[in-house]
Amino acid sequence: MKKKFFNAKTYRNDAATELIVEDGKITEIGTNLSQCEKEIDLGGKLIMPPYVDPHLHLDYVSLLSGKT
Repeated sequence: MKKKFFNAKTYRNDAATELIVEDGKITEIGTNLSQCEKEIDLGGKLIMPPYVDPHLHLDYVSLLSGKT
């Protein structure tokens, strides 16, 4: 089944507000995409690619900056 997710903020792509998922895979990202059997309004929520690890190590950052 094709699902269209719309009204979204897309990580690293300010122009895209919609994506289409088919058989569990993202097949299209953009705006004004075709109609689908199921459409889901994300209400302006952020969508990100899977497996993004958003944490950081501040001790490592300070070592790189030379301010220890």
